[in-house]
Amino acid sequence: MVSISISLQLISISVVILNRQTIHDSVSDRQWDDTYDYIVIGAGAAGSVVAYRLAEDCRTRVLLLEAGGPQSVETDIPTNSRSLLNSDYNWNFHTVPQTWFTPYRVPEPRGRAIGGSSTINNMIYNRGNRRDFDLWVTEFGAYGWSYDEILYYFIKSENNTDYNIVSANPGYHGTNGRVKISLNPSPAPILLIHNRVLNELGLPDTDINGPQQLGTTIAQSFIYEGIRSSTGNSYLEPNPFPKNLHILTHAFVTKILFNTINNKLTATGVEFAKNGYVYHVMANIEVILSAGAFNSPQILMLSGIGPKDHLTQLGIPVLVDLPVGNNLQDHPTTSIHTTLNDERLAAPGPLLNVQQLYEELVEKTGPLSVLTSSIFFYTTHSIKDKEWPNTYMYSIAEYVSNLNNTVAEMPAHRDVWMEYFRPYLNRHLLLTSPHLSRIRSYGTLRLASSDPF
Repeated sequence: MVSISISLQLISISVVILNRQTIHDSVSDRQWDDTYDYIVIGAGAAGSVVAYRLAEDCRTRVLLLEAGGPQSVETDIPTNSRSLLNSDYNWNFHTVPQTWFTPYRVPEPRGRAIGGSSTINNMIYNRGNRRDFDLWVTEFGAYGWSYDEILYYFIKSENNTDYNIVSANPGYHGTNGRVKISLNPSPAPILLIHNRVLNELGLPDTDINGPQQLGTTIAQSFIYEGIRSSTGNSYLEPNPFPKNLHILTHAFVTKILFNTINNKLTATGVEFAKNGYVYHVMANIEVILSAGAFNSPQILMLSGIGPKDHLTQLGIPVLVDLPVGNNLQDHPTTSIHTTLNDERLAAPGPLLNVQQLYEELVEKTGPLSVLTSSIFFYTTHSIKDKEWPNTYMYSIAEYVSNLNNTVAEMPAHRDVWMEYFRPYLNRHLLLTSPHLSRIRSYGTLRLASSDPF
């Protein structure tokens, strides 16, 4: 009887995997035209949305170019996010050796697939602080980007499925958007204890996407019915506008094409590589560069827009001398592992076995289907403005099987780290990662050569 049950489960799993992969693969067009109204470079967290919105006008023809491939069942499973960092879904960028970290390089994960980094990230839904957006306006003149102005678009895109969150702050959440948001209904007990301790230390329970960010909460997540909710599957699967939106995967953009029109340098097309060939496609109205924090400046510099001295050194003709690639910032972080003496404080660990895959893919439940994280924002003693947290920390209930992934993420000396973690390989852990929100240091992004590959 057990063998029959397992056989039926395997058949059900196979059917779901086949159906889901068919939907994922359906976004990729095999043919394209020579000219479009708009060309969007990068089908990531922003590019997917931009292409969708433009194509809502059926009179507009849009081409969306993505260097990576479609999503897969592998990217669907929420607890798979860490293993995706060591896969082809990640560009696997690294810094150069750092002054105080020589000779090691720091990994900089970025998604390479439909959905971009929303396909490989930790799925925590956090909009950011009101003051950050308002600063863009007051300090940099980015009018139209104040928090009150963009809140409308956050609400428009959101489909929050948690009644308690929406009813508590209805002016901050949407229920009709394309991106589905949920809350783990059964968080690991250690996370509830962790949050209660933070309450005792003066950090209140809060909705970090509501009116007040300072505080702690079980993380809202980009997950719905056990499936990661990326911008890719939210906006592009299946292609909602197949007649006027063409989507090319494995289309690696090498540069933007420019012409001088009415004495003004104008982007008129794109050069990209696909299947071993190089193609040109032209835009009647606009080329939209939305390739992410690293690939966007890379493409600009390869196209001749960037620091003159740097481009000249690489033999790239300079079209516009601009400080492209400067002012690079990222959030420094570290990890703190705490062993749990009572493993009942951790939720059941995710395993890629038949039973849990059946629960995840067919029943849309089980350990593989949820995010076991909490997140809290706080200010350090040196910060006077307590409404603008300068630090955030997320905590994850770790499982026995996750330490191998932890070691794999180490930039160097993985054999040493394996020895360090060996005593904890059969233990449940609480992983806590503090992040600095407002960093003071700046770096740069530069081309290694003029070869885009």
